[in-house]
Amino acid sequence: LSDKTKTTTMFLIAISVASVVLTSFRPPSVPLITNSPLINVWSNGDNLYDTKTTQWNGNMDMVMMAKVNGISYAVMGQPLNPRVITANQTRLTVHATQTKYEFDLGTSGVKLNVTFLSHLLTSDWDLLSLPSHYITVDATSTTAATVQIYFDLPGTAVMNNMSSLMSFSETKQSPIYKGVKLGALNQAPLSSTQDTMGWGILYLLLDNTESASAPFVGYSKDTREAFVNGSSATYPTSPAILGDEMPVPATGARIGIDSPGGDMPNMPIVMKDGETYMDCWAKCNNTKGCKAWAASAKSGCDKGMLCWLKDVTPTREEENKCRISGIQSGTTPGFPLAAGAQHTFSLQANTVSTWKATLFFDEISAIDWFGESCPPYWRRALPINSTEEPTEFLTKAVQDYESITAMCTAFDQKTEEDLTSVGGEKYAAITQLTYRQVFGAMQLVWLPSKNMTLYFLKEISSCGCLNTADVVYPAFPQILYYSPELLKLMQISHFEYAMNFTSQPYPLPWAPHHLGHWPLANLPYTKQENMPLEETAWDILSIAAIAQRQNNDLDWIKPYIKVIDTWYNFMKNLLPFPQKQLSTDDFDGPLFNATNLAVKGVAAIAAYGYIVETYTHNKTYAAEIYARAASYANTMVDYSWYKNGSDSHFIIGYFNSQGDGGDLDSWPMLYNGLWLKLFNYTNLLPNQTALLTQMRDWYNANKMQQFGLPLNSRKLYTKDDWMTFLAAMFYDGVGPSATPSQFSNELFARFYSFANTTTSRVPLSDWTNTDQPTLVGFRARPVYGAMYAPMLVKEALPSSSRLAEQVFAEVHTIAANFKGLGCEANGQCSLHSVWKQQHLQQYV
Repeated sequence: LSDKTKTTTMFLIAISVASVVLTSFRPPSVPLITNSPLINVWSNGDNLYDTKTTQWNGNMDMVMMAKVNGISYAVMGQPLNPRVITANQTRLTVHATQTKYEFDLGTSGVKLNVTFLSHLLTSDWDLLSLPSHYITVDATSTTAATVQIYFDLPGTAVMNNMSSLMSFSETKQSPIYKGVKLGALNQAPLSSTQDTMGWGILYLLLDNTESASAPFVGYSKDTREAFVNGSSATYPTSPAILGDEMPVPATGARIGIDSPGGDMPNMPIVMKDGETYMDCWAKCNNTKGCKAWAASAKSGCDKGMLCWLKDVTPTREEENKCRISGIQSGTTPGFPLAAGAQHTFSLQANTVSTWKATLFFDEISAIDWFGESCPPYWRRALPINSTEEPTEFLTKAVQDYESITAMCTAFDQKTEEDLTSVGGEKYAAITQLTYRQVFGAMQLVWLPSKNMTLYFLKEISSCGCLNTADVVYPAFPQILYYSPELLKLMQISHFEYAMNFTSQPYPLPWAPHHLGHWPLANLPYTKQENMPLEETAWDILSIAAIAQRQNNDLDWIKPYIKVIDTWYNFMKNLLPFPQKQLSTDDFDGPLFNATNLAVKGVAAIAAYGYIVETYTHNKTYAAEIYARAASYANTMVDYSWYKNGSDSHFIIGYFNSQGDGGDLDSWPMLYNGLWLKLFNYTNLLPNQTALLTQMRDWYNANKMQQFGLPLNSRKLYTKDDWMTFLAAMFYDGVGPSATPSQFSNELFARFYSFANTTTSRVPLSDWTNTDQPTLVGFRARPVYGAMYAPMLVKEALPSSSRLAEQVFAEVHTIAANFKGLGCEANGQCSLHSVWKQQHLQQYV
């Protein structure tokens, strides 16, 4: 590749614009590549070379090394070679679209800046959906020096069966790039619901210049050793088994039986020199429970085989066979085929040379929409399921590197400034870290039969579900903030399904929970995980939220009016007593008349009033709906607000099946109150400001833990997305003048402290403990879009209508003057009836 020599001054400027927020922040996991829900790479260590890079749930072993004066340094991942020493990482900064590392290479005077860029910019849908990513290395030295760089990316990025055949070759000739491509010999798009890719084609592209070395495909163990030893690697011919021909290092190898707790075996033995994985499989094949495992000591030089016996009780004969042979059958080898590259820098003193690699992941097809194969948006003009090389798009990805990098850098700088001004440095640190975690779990897709674009989200790590309503819900602030249109396309997928516009009938009167399991949107309604009020309220709220950020435009809901009305009638007949049902916090179990869920339902009733007022201009009907929302709110507060002086608070659920008022010592995190802020409903609840202020102070004085506020009175664990909703809800003011309250800052600080100290080194979890820095479950989920809730408060969605506020006030006045009025357990609302008698006529 060509060396782009710049001045030392430019190099210093490049350093100076790096984030100052994150220099002391230790993320639990760092995003490197975020392409789609099935292709993502993370680093889970303090330093880029501390651990193998991984996908959120498994192996994605990328490696980068550098060599100076015959000394090989590990820069990324773990080459697992005793002759390789680690570089000295001096800095890490994480921006919204870029991750930047800085390294010193021993005493050589050579410094490397390594940047990973994923251009997830919602302002350009073609760019957002284009599956290209850039890895850039900037090298400088205090003296003239020769520096060699090695990089590889495993074929497991596009193929999850290590025993299958992989096809690979050079790309077509191009004046712009030199490249290689690799993928399964027999492509079967959308054939699996596993969490890793089982199809698609990976391209590694390098600039085509006279000095450029061509990229290669080889077994990563061989190519890494050849780089370190300065020798020539042996390259396989296509096709080849993805995990074939991988020698097992003999020195220090250990064999044994795994204890029930997963500890290392108590009786290790040394393997024979020259043993390979393939030899091991042959010896141990068909042995019950005998499995192979590539294990290494922390030193990084003790590699070998480890016999594991899981879920079986072996006989003595089987146990001895595992010990003696040191093999296992049917397991994943450690060194797959990989696409790789090498480059040599000839550095002059105090100048910068740059090398970059463009990674391009062609998924071919992204979603099965009820039997129809749907390509990624960027592929919409290409033949469906074609495996032909997309030369036009490969060229664009390589050619546009500098303009895309400039766009991302400008975006990152503005994002950091905006986040810091809204929530402070700790809030900005977390939100920049999770930006790619959120958009990297989503994909823009083209539906050919309808010439329609849809936007999909995967519920990563919890169920793999597709467009789960109660996962879209916490993710929505980030999507809505950057692109209301994209949130609309995500919601339309639900409306299409609920309107029976797909091949699967949907007869239920409430909104669906999800559409299938990624990448298959084909779920029968009988397999829904029903959360009737949770999902229905969200779908109504989303319509109002999108409209208010698109100049009250509601024309797009016309095809779906029937189901929207059905959902309103369902909520009208259900509230103000939701009965016993699941909410989004399904792991916590169902609740009877859950207060927090009721708040969401009441807000959704009011949001439906806004939809009627804005779309139909029927103010009479809208006023009646607003009155219903306020009367339900009065009943809910009457039953759920425990009045006890300074100990007054909302209880977790009210008027339970035994007919009592609920557990007075219980309490919920009232995060659904965020809608009161976003829609600027200042008096939807009776005595709203006083009640919420008292609840906030009660939380802070009585329930706050070291790492945040628990989800409710049942356990000490929390949900970090909901904590962010709560922090935004308790901002002082709405709009440009809004500022975080002391309570909001407390939540941000404790949240930051957890991320900075957690021992759960995975892409950030949202289900965590508040009394210790560990996760309970979940990882890498897109729910961290919730971090943008304060940004929505700061931007101030347009105020709720004057009609709504007037009607709310009328209902609360009636409630204050007519003691005993309210909604009975059967749902008949006398308060609403009195309002109709006294006030409805003025709105006719």
